[in-house]
Amino acid sequence: MPFGDVLLKAGRITITSADNKSATINKNLLERIALRIFGIPHLSMRLRAHYILSFLNPRKEDKIIDLGCGIGLYVLTLTKRGYDVIGVDLDKNKIEKARLVSKKTGINATFFVGDITKIPFKEKTFDKIIFSDVLEHMVNDKIALKEVVRILKPGGTLILSVPCKNILTKKVMTEMDHCRAGYSLEEIKNLTKKEGLIIKRHKYYCNLLGNLFWQFIRKCYNNKAITILLFYPFYTISLLEGLLNIKGYPVAQVMELKKVI
Repeated sequence: MPFGDVLLKAGRITITSADNKSATINKNLLERIALRIFGIPHLSMRLRAHYILSFLNPRKEDKIIDLGCGIGLYVLTLTKRGYDVIGVDLDKNKIEKARLVSKKTGINATFFVGDITKIPFKEKTFDKIIFSDVLEHMVNDKIALKEVVRILKPGGTLILSVPCKNILTKKVMTEMDHCRAGYSLEEIKNLTKKEGLIIKRHKYYCNLLGNLFWQFIRKCYNNKAITILLFYPFYTISLLEGLLNIKGYPVAQVMELKKVI
């Protein structure tokens, strides 16, 4: 299961969600069995990961970087699969935890502490970049995006995920420590076009029913039994909504962008 196979070997570890909710996993045998079967039962994270990994479509020769990598789940997962990936995050504690998980799992992943507005790499270094749920945290998103594009090779791929701008994301903006509620698709198009990026693929997630599921699971966060029991039905229906392109009131969006200049 996505990320579960990595965390399963990490031992007892506390992870924190975007809204600063913490959970300690691998506390006992029952939790390890659940992690093996279900992976991490976090609806929005799993939907986002599904689209990010699908859009990324990595090749063995690609040089990839995850900017704002947190505890490094994408880096660890892709490194385990044999890809050349680096993780960067401003939070020293998260990078230390990523390195600890790397050591415990035997996955030889590379992590750096770094500021996304001053990325410590030369221009045109990377073939593909993951920039997931970070832009909305940046005080100056234009400077951050310009720096991201600087290190991307011409013709390279940027996988970007951000919240949609709506009443719901405005409501949780402070809780999520966001500088802005989110972005409309038109705002993203205008922002990225100025940096020589074009959108190749775009997908909303947690859309109509998925939006309701997301809100319900957030309220049941501390009830593990309900969260686990409802996760796969909710996840499957949410994926079907995306597959059938059912319009609604999406919580967030993922897109694949290509650098054309």
